[in-house]
Amino acid sequence: MPSRVTKWLGAIRSFAKPVAGAAFLTLVSSMAIADPAPQDSLSPGGQAAAAAQSVDNPNLVVNPGFEQGLQGWKLNTKNDPESILVKTGAHSGQGALRVRVPADTHYWDASFDLEQVVHGLQPDTWYELSLWTKTTNATNFRFGLGFGSPDWYTDVLPLNSPAWQRVAVKLKTGPGETNRKIRLQTWNRADEVLIDDVAVVEAGKPQAFVYPPSIGTAAEAREMAGFHVTPGAYHPDAYEESESVTGTLTFVTPSVGRLTILAKDGSGQEIPLCSTDLPGSTGASAATVSFCLSAQSFAHEGAVAVARLEGAANPVASIAIKRLNFAGMFPEMTRTQVSRLAALKSQAAAARLDSNAYVSMGLTIAGRYLDRVQRPDIRKKQMDYWTWVQLQEVASVLDRTEELLRNPLPDVPPIPFDQPRVDRGVFVAGTPPSPIFYGGYMGIHSHDDIPSFAGMGVSSIVIERGPNALGPDGNGKWALEGMRGAFEQANAAKTKVDMLLSPHYFPDWARKQAPDMASDRHGGIDYIIDHPAARKAIENWLRVVGPGLKDKPALMSFNLANEPCYWYSGKDRYSKPLWSEYLKSRHGSIEALNALYGTAFASFDDVPVPEEKGKTTGARCAFYDWFNFNAQHFTEWLRWMNGILKDGAPAIYTQVKVSSYPVDPNELKIGLDHEEIARFMDLAGCDGGTVQPGHQSLYAYGWQQGELQYDLLRSFRHQPVANSENHFISDGYQPQISPDYIRSSMWQGVLHGLGQTACWEFGDANRGGDGGIKLRPADIFAAGRAWLDARRCARIVAAVVRAQPHVAILYTRNSLYWQDEDYSKTLTAAYIALNFLGEPVTFVTEKELADGSAVPVHAILLPRATHVTDATVAALARFVARGGKLIAMGEGNLGRDEYDRPRRLPPALKLMPLPPSDDERVLFREFAPISHDLGVDAPLLNAKDASHAWGVEYRVVGDNGHTYLSALDQLKQSQVVKLSGGPRKQFKDLLSGNLVDGTHIRLEPMVPVLLDLGAAAGKD
Repeated sequence: MPSRVTKWLGAIRSFAKPVAGAAFLTLVSSMAIADPAPQDSLSPGGQAAAAAQSVDNPNLVVNPGFEQGLQGWKLNTKNDPESILVKTGAHSGQGALRVRVPADTHYWDASFDLEQVVHGLQPDTWYELSLWTKTTNATNFRFGLGFGSPDWYTDVLPLNSPAWQRVAVKLKTGPGETNRKIRLQTWNRADEVLIDDVAVVEAGKPQAFVYPPSIGTAAEAREMAGFHVTPGAYHPDAYEESESVTGTLTFVTPSVGRLTILAKDGSGQEIPLCSTDLPGSTGASAATVSFCLSAQSFAHEGAVAVARLEGAANPVASIAIKRLNFAGMFPEMTRTQVSRLAALKSQAAAARLDSNAYVSMGLTIAGRYLDRVQRPDIRKKQMDYWTWVQLQEVASVLDRTEELLRNPLPDVPPIPFDQPRVDRGVFVAGTPPSPIFYGGYMGIHSHDDIPSFAGMGVSSIVIERGPNALGPDGNGKWALEGMRGAFEQANAAKTKVDMLLSPHYFPDWARKQAPDMASDRHGGIDYIIDHPAARKAIENWLRVVGPGLKDKPALMSFNLANEPCYWYSGKDRYSKPLWSEYLKSRHGSIEALNALYGTAFASFDDVPVPEEKGKTTGARCAFYDWFNFNAQHFTEWLRWMNGILKDGAPAIYTQVKVSSYPVDPNELKIGLDHEEIARFMDLAGCDGGTVQPGHQSLYAYGWQQGELQYDLLRSFRHQPVANSENHFISDGYQPQISPDYIRSSMWQGVLHGLGQTACWEFGDANRGGDGGIKLRPADIFAAGRAWLDARRCARIVAAVVRAQPHVAILYTRNSLYWQDEDYSKTLTAAYIALNFLGEPVTFVTEKELADGSAVPVHAILLPRATHVTDATVAALARFVARGGKLIAMGEGNLGRDEYDRPRRLPPALKLMPLPPSDDERVLFREFAPISHDLGVDAPLLNAKDASHAWGVEYRVVGDNGHTYLSALDQLKQSQVVKLSGGPRKQFKDLLSGNLVDGTHIRLEPMVPVLLDLGAAAGKD
């Protein structure tokens, strides 16, 4: 069994920040090992002092290690300070910050927020904020300087880091700026986050920190003795001078001593960098210290870091530190790629492929970023790291382009520029009408980018303005004039526009005129939507922008609201009467309400809005009524806005960019009924996406939530889904990301009904924490390739989107409310299992069952759907009477009504039971034997043993007399599969142009295939 030290080191190797695929380095030189003496296992170092200061570059943070509790810090949330400070297991010293945020915290609740204003900064100067952290499920836990101010410099903590890890972000102060706010903040779940040794120091100047050690047995030091350093961001075993060398040093120490780390140059001269006192111990023991040293301190080619103990003749350990001179390498790297681009342009012209959309896109993107890295204005504000990334990724783009020159794909037809119409869930346009799928960007900081978008596979963008664009007189002439240039550029580029109207950008003049319109909301809509002054300001904006833009050829849709949410319904004098009326319509008499709630109100006017769900059944019934009222009330506000827009621009599509996840029970309270919104909007709008690699245990990337959301949203009215803020890279994430992931995310989204998407964000690198797609040319190429593939293969893609489902999952907000995680987890697991069985997954709702509009299917899955209305039970009884099957997962399905009252099911309502599980692998095994009965007639099998293939999303569809297989391996390892029954010949992969053996289809993770199986696929 490995020692605790070995496991600790392995954890660092596994979770070190993955930059450009670099491996963790372990470099060991000289080492003095004493005989071990019996000791306790590794533990914090007694009364160790706080982390040493970097003398020549002092840390400006007050109480950086939380040794004095929260002194110097301001806690903006209600967390108990005593519960978030720990006295054991710190990175250094006696204390650390511990943050735990439960899974049921909603995005807008600002779950944890801690800040400190750092003083003593110099204007126009680069600084670095760093901290040490250990994390468990730290979802989007952000740290930064100025977070929440106009200039953000933020990054995210690692999702899981079982060993202490240093993270850092850089910023530049503005003219005259001498202070800046540090912020640690999350809106999401965090099982546990430990933070220690926060530092703000001047970037570009040498810094050196060594932290008080942990002490363990000497025996544990033998296999990991020496220096262990993390890889460089630019190169695995070398460091650019702007970087820091971080890691640990483990060695055997006498009972007392002082450790100093020095920089040794080629002449043998040693310059002390930092030191720390070792705590007292009995006999020989192992010490492990963390350190952070500027690579700038090791300027000589043969520089070495040396660790010495006071009074010892020989060094404890040493390690060579290689320096990388990026500034010196940059010109040659650029010249190499410029020369290569010119050669490929000549080859493309000679082969008459320079106008081929794929080849042209590669050449365009490579040229754009080679120009970018040579522009002095960009180099001035873009970190050298991103210049390095862009030069590397340009080489990758040129590699792909060269492959396309050798094996060209058919060209892509241009998209008709007229307003598309919707046909069976898909955009179509042109004569004859052909399916269209739109892709592009939002968060565009400069509209000068628009003309080049068409050459990067882009066909749609988002432009954003809000009602604060109007003055008190309602004159919108200058607001419309300000958008004229962007629309002209979009028209010229034949690029469609989603116009985001953003009512959260509310005019300050209206707030000042009516200060009583403010609500106690955080984010989203932070004013009372029924206040007359608020209604007037919003209506003025809509009546200006609708008629003012409706004739713009590029305009495709109006997006009514950005990430809207509201939970103030019934809490103000305008909506309180509506709350009373709602209760009366629901319950008829106050006596009936009191019996249900367990209360004694005299009238409906006396019933307050409940503030929380409560513990008793009666309290939960009260909150159930309010969340439904809140959703109805807020939906009516959106319907009101939609009506005004349709008055002025009836031919323009409308949508709402909804950010909440409809299968999260904690988001029921925020006022959004996705199904009801779909009933009056033209498109199924959303704000969501997939999760980048590295955050999933089972899968190559987090695909489940994004695709489920698309399938659910389009099931309501069979509308195209419009994701106008597609998130697939965490904000501020800086390591390189596989282009295969970007391509798969875009391609699979289209297959699940994504008719239009705009990727977040196309902002420029003017902040130290930037990590968006604009900085990543290989990922831009990958997204463009997916969009071009979808346009070229549009008929087949449309066939996948329109494929007739055989089974539906019951989506019920009632069960979501009462069953919490059980219903949500079971529904998600069932969705995943069906996807891996080749089944087009759809949903039916209680409203659809009640009004008879549910999609016809062979079977309906009940995923622990315990709470439904009487009308739903009656509709399901009719479904069974007509020959449909009800597959009940677990006990209690349909057993209670919407107020948690038990019911007895009619004898004719027969359920097909399955064991309960929220594990998709278990459900996959349960569903596989009955997949044929569900309608799946072409299962995908493992080529080796003919078992059902697990982990592959696939569909088999027909179009124009041919049969096609779309497949993507979602696991982290390759698979070899075949279709049931064989085909015994080769087929063409339309996405790569390669031939594939039908009995030996090799699928690589995150590499989609689309096989043409021919007019009559052979069977054994």
